[in-house]
Amino acid sequence: LSIPGDLSLAGFDDFEWADCFEPRLTLVEQPCTEIGRQAAALLSERIASSHAAPRAVRLQARLQARQSCARPTHMRPA
Repeated sequence: LSIPGDLSLAGFDDFEWADCFEPRLTLVEQPCTEIGRQAAALLSERIASSHAAPRAVRLQARLQARQSCARPTHMRPA
């Protein structure tokens, strides 16, 4: 099988050397620094007020579309 001709490949947690692969990898990039910052803030809030209601924080991830994902160039019979 060839990537991306027969199969698209996508992963999670974009990393600095993802561009070094051939084909270049499509990955989802998480805001890791902001995740840590928000986790620390939520923990501090809970320590300061143990009766505070738990809350969730959603952060925006970003798709780094590269050459490992594409429309199939041909279809194989089932």
